[in-house]
Amino acid sequence: MKNILSTVAGYYDYIIIDTPPALNILTVNAYAAADYLIIPMVPEILSLLGVSQIKDTISTVRSSVNPDLVVLGILLNKYNPRTLLSKEVKEMAQKIALQINSTVFNTHIRSSVCVAEAPAQGENLLDYAPRSNPAQDYRELISEVLELIKQRKN
Repeated sequence: MKNILSTVAGYYDYIIIDTPPALNILTVNAYAAADYLIIPMVPEILSLLGVSQIKDTISTVRSSVNPDLVVLGILLNKYNPRTLLSKEVKEMAQKIALQINSTVFNTHIRSSVCVAEAPAQGENLLDYAPRSNPAQDYRELISEVLELIKQRKN
């Protein structure tokens, strides 16, 4: 994957590889090819277990094929700031993030039915519901990610 992407990398500022939420050969290849990694997670206990497994995979990839892999952060998705569970999982995610030399993004993607409706209508969220909370959150996330990358390059 890294070799194939290197043939087109000059045409793009960024290439985003969206992998399924499974630790399989596609995910490992994406980690091997990536400069930066964003770990999305739903604020639930089972998601924390998944992030712990990803932590081991990141360590293996760093030690074998991609020592420069940077975890930009853990992204809390479907976040509801009013629930105690979301707050508790955020705290636990911050502890895991420290173990992989990262952090939890300041931006959280809030829950909304429009996130499920947009693809059902054949549209992306920013076109379907541009003023929705999740659309605003994604725009804020883009700014945060770009700033983090800029800081790392300086």
